[in-house]
Amino acid sequence: MWTVVLFALLVAVRTTEAQPLVPSGWDPSLAGDLVMARLVRVNAPQVKGPHDAEFVCVCGRAYVVEHDNDMQPGHGADAAQYCVLTVVNLKTLAVEKVVLMAKSEEVFDNLTLPKGMCFVPRIIRKDEHTLRCYFCSQPAKEQAVTWYRDFDLRTLAFAGRATTALWRPRAT
Repeated sequence: MWTVVLFALLVAVRTTEAQPLVPSGWDPSLAGDLVMARLVRVNAPQVKGPHDAEFVCVCGRAYVVEHDNDMQPGHGADAAQYCVLTVVNLKTLAVEKVVLMAKSEEVFDNLTLPKGMCFVPRIIRKDEHTLRCYFCSQPAKEQAVTWYRDFDLRTLAFAGRATTALWRPRAT
């Protein structure tokens, strides 16, 4: 039985006419230029090291989280690394708002982050009115702690608290 199925698949693959991966006359340089022309800068002008972005789209807006630093390109800025959330209008592609999510030694309603880098931002839609934004805070030579803050889609503001994220393994 399996031999017949495998043979039928092999015949189907060999008799199917190969389709080109790109259309005839496609210009990769022009295609790249078109993509680059439509990009939207979501980080502030002073940012030298934007990194590790993620986003969700909700009701005509993109909510982009990233970690930034104003010191140098890439990683390695230690306590100068911070996390932000940028709101982009998908119709106009205009940045509507940039909101600080977390930075070294930031004071929240319930705690103060230690001196150290904030990085690895992540975002999910928690419910109809809430985005949950995660980040890590890591003091020098210590283990990182993952936190989250809830972002209210009605007010476009973060809650004043930061909460430790507790990870539960899935049952197997």
